[in-house]
Amino acid sequence: MTSSELIHYGVKGMKWGVHKEEETFSRAPAKPMEVDPRVHNSTRDGAIETSRLMNDRYGYSLGAVKVLDKNHPHYEEGKNALAFVENNQKTGGSNDGTVFVQGRDMRRELKESADEGWTADGTGTVQGLITHESAHAMMHSNLTITTNSRGKQKVTGEHTKARDKAWAVAERVGRQDGYSVWDVSDYARTSMERGEIEAELFSTYHWGTNPPRFVQEWGKALHKEMGVDPTPFKEVKN
Repeated sequence: MTSSELIHYGVKGMKWGVHKEEETFSRAPAKPMEVDPRVHNSTRDGAIETSRLMNDRYGYSLGAVKVLDKNHPHYEEGKNALAFVENNQKTGGSNDGTVFVQGRDMRRELKESADEGWTADGTGTVQGLITHESAHAMMHSNLTITTNSRGKQKVTGEHTKARDKAWAVAERVGRQDGYSVWDVSDYARTSMERGEIEAELFSTYHWGTNPPRFVQEWGKALHKEMGVDPTPFKEVKN
């Protein structure tokens, strides 16, 4: 077990990153965000907006946004990735993370990824990217997946009960409409990992353009179980 969780996110054809588990974090007030001066202004602004939304709703915020460069230990393995998230566990408990991003303006790449279906329609923005990464940090800390003799997976970790119930709803509604949960995006289909699918569902629920019914019902069920406001971020008034 390590003290951080590193999750990847990228564009079509990217190399997969490295996953590391992390000790669970506790709820704490938001702190001023540290932003690497090399981060593009559009990324900085999108991260600040998303961090505020995440903290107001879930108590999760970003402590820092840094450039993913050669000084990062996973730079070579994730050189085609657009972002990684690393949770921070500090004395007294904290609920914040550090996102490592490409220093360049990523807006065109993100838009193209959504236009091509690699990510869901409406999520090809910095906000969509940071929301995806924040979902990993919020939901997949201390994540453990076990498989029984019948091949059925059991997942434990942050918000396990809520995630399991929402997952079951998404599967049921998806079957009714002729979908599978991984149909949320090509990215999800490629990874076929529950954590990646959940992060895509989370980002699509909040930012997607007319998301499928299974995504909407997944989000409603998740928020009901967590006891928080289910309003998608795109509908939140500043």
